[in-house]
Amino acid sequence: MRCTPDLQGYCKRCGKIQPFSGFTALCGRSKPHGIGSHLKVMLRRVGIKSLEACDCSKHAREINKWTAEKAELRIQKIIEMMRGEAQTRGIAFSGSLASLIVRRAIANHRAECRRMEASRAAEVRVSD
Repeated sequence: MRCTPDLQGYCKRCGKIQPFSGFTALCGRSKPHGIGSHLKVMLRRVGIKSLEACDCSKHAREINKWTAEKAELRIQKIIEMMRGEAQTRGIAFSGSLASLIVRRAIANHRAECRRMEASRAAEVRVSD
């Protein structure tokens, strides 16, 4: 079964985040994406992509290990990671915009977790 999109770019069934270009992934993700993954998707949507020479994927994997609460406490660290990558690439950087994007990624992660919990609860009710 394929993922079914909603208007925010998530699967209605499993809560998986998908790029708006297509929903070709198989449905049934058991674990939510991390905050770093949400951040990478958001940046990719505005044209900032991970390069082979950058540490973006490494930073995303590190951030993925954090809970939403821990990420909120470490927003300044995430912003500094983003600032360093922007300086390396020669891209203009705004700390307030970066803060907004990071907070949105955290909110997206929380929403995905809630959707997945709700779908699991629905599956339990159906199977009982």
